[in-house]
Amino acid sequence: MNADTMTTRCTLETEGYHVAFHLQQAPRQMGFVDGVIELTLLPELGGASFRSAPTFLSANDLQRLVTYLEEHVAHLRSGANGNGFPLVPSELGFQVAALGGDVEADEGEFTLRFLVNVGQPDGRSATYAGAEAVVTVQQVRKFTASLDAVLGALASTK
Repeated sequence: MNADTMTTRCTLETEGYHVAFHLQQAPRQMGFVDGVIELTLLPELGGASFRSAPTFLSANDLQRLVTYLEEHVAHLRSGANGNGFPLVPSELGFQVAALGGDVEADEGEFTLRFLVNVGQPDGRSATYAGAEAVVTVQQVRKFTASLDAVLGALASTK
């Protein structure tokens, strides 16, 4: 990603759905990206797709997402219970909850619930649509690496 209008796509693939973060540098807003988050069920599950309302995402919130997923994997690897608090970024564009699973070393899987904010029909309260499915540690690592690349690009444009 660079300072012009190029869009970067970071995708998290699970066993039942894909979440794509469509990210673009926010004009005149250092440390933020404009984003649309799209959740799509796999074709064999009907292929329904939900897009978030356009939202700002801060570099801090993207880093929090990376850290949240990495810490969850480490938590499961240590043998602890996997049900943690959901992560909700400050702009409320999505919610993610990492749940129980089985992780040993760098292998394994856990359940991930992901919700996208599809809008505010009454102008006051947000409506979320989402899915829950198993995700592998490898799928999570691929996604966090793509977010790390976006964070690197954001840091280089400051």
